[in-house]
Amino acid sequence: MGKVSSVWSRLWGAMSAAAFWVGLGAAVLDALVIAPLWTSSPPLSVRAWADLAVRPEPERFFVPLAAFLALGTLLAWLSDLTIAGARRWWLTLATVAAFGVLWASAAELVSIERAVTAAAAHDDLAVVGLASDWLRWSLLRFGALAMGSYAAYRGHLAALLARRLPGRADAAGHANRDGGRVIRGKGPVAIAETRGSSRRAKRREDFVWNEDDE
Repeated sequence: MGKVSSVWSRLWGAMSAAAFWVGLGAAVLDALVIAPLWTSSPPLSVRAWADLAVRPEPERFFVPLAAFLALGTLLAWLSDLTIAGARRWWLTLATVAAFGVLWASAAELVSIERAVTAAAAHDDLAVVGLASDWLRWSLLRFGALAMGSYAAYRGHLAALLARRLPGRADAAGHANRDGGRVIRGKGPVAIAETRGSSRRAKRREDFVWNEDDE
């Protein structure tokens, strides 16, 4: 059962990490290309935006993505409840970030965009205030996406990539061989220190990948 939960956690985590990175790229595109079209000089820019017959609506992309992020990170977190240490904290941080993205997208930005479009024709002060609110929540969502992207990488992929890269394996092999020479040359104190370092390294690997159940 432990092995199955660990595999599911890694699967959901990898998909969530990919979704975080896609969302982060989309947020950059939205901030640099789409948002300036209607936030550059409100209320005139908002009124021109509202008059367009066809216009992009980024929230139609962000809301489903945020829902998947929240579900995926939560399932990854629930699938490895038995682990402890650093990976548990990274999974928790990614889950919190995902729900932050969901809240900013579905609860705040969608309602702000609807309100600003409705107010564009008759209430300039409301339009300016709503545009400022949109920029603030969009920045908060971008921060949550960036934080979640890093947390998902650290929680799900960093150790796996480190173990798969040939350079890291070669470096570890050289370190082990150097450690062997130190043990032969320095006596029981060096032996105890080296063994202690090995045990600490093994514990770090255990709580990152939960290898005991595999």
